[in-house]
Amino acid sequence: MKFEIITTGDSSKTLHLPALNEQYHSKHGALTEANHVYIQKGLEQVIESGAKERTLTVFELGFGTGMNAVLTAAKMAESGGEKCNYVTIEPHMLSEEHYAVFEDESWALPKFYRAMHQAVVGEWTAITPHFNLLKLNTTFEAFTTDLRFDLIYYDAFGPRVQPDLWEPWALEKCADLLNENGTWVSYCAKGTVRRGLEAAGLNVERLPGPPGKREMLRAVKAK
Repeated sequence: MKFEIITTGDSSKTLHLPALNEQYHSKHGALTEANHVYIQKGLEQVIESGAKERTLTVFELGFGTGMNAVLTAAKMAESGGEKCNYVTIEPHMLSEEHYAVFEDESWALPKFYRAMHQAVVGEWTAITPHFNLLKLNTTFEAFTTDLRFDLIYYDAFGPRVQPDLWEPWALEKCADLLNENGTWVSYCAKGTVRRGLEAAGLNVERLPGPPGKREMLRAVKAK
């Protein structure tokens, strides 16, 4: 698949797919979007809940450039005692030619970024004492695990490009993958997605979105 490198509204870069007229992150600000949606409204909320007595488990749909994983590892290192087991799936892993483009980005911390991209697919890798990574080269349809997660980063391409990943079966699968009180977050705020999450038994709230998005969604699996 052909990629183009574009600079987004906050000066951070992302990948654009001309064939799909889609990019990996918001053109209004790749780093701003990732921090707002997944770190501030997801990870920080879970950490600050104070309910964690075990290693935090995170699932990310769409490893992509590794931005969400790097930001998460940085936050876990900052938080001190918290540890995280991070599982991410990606059917189209980037080649070194493409991921190397982002090594000079402010968010691509050297001690995290290359180690994540070079981690062996299918094997747990200790990126830091606080962050273990498992990358899987698979689709969400084929993904199976015995793990349950405290937090899901649902970062698929939008419904226009990947409509199947926003259908009821996918949202129900997310609900099944969550621990009790587990949190699901995404940039997408479509009404059909919100209703699908509610039908799957999650408590859903609409939150202010990142630049270019009026709203985003966060859902919790209540006891």
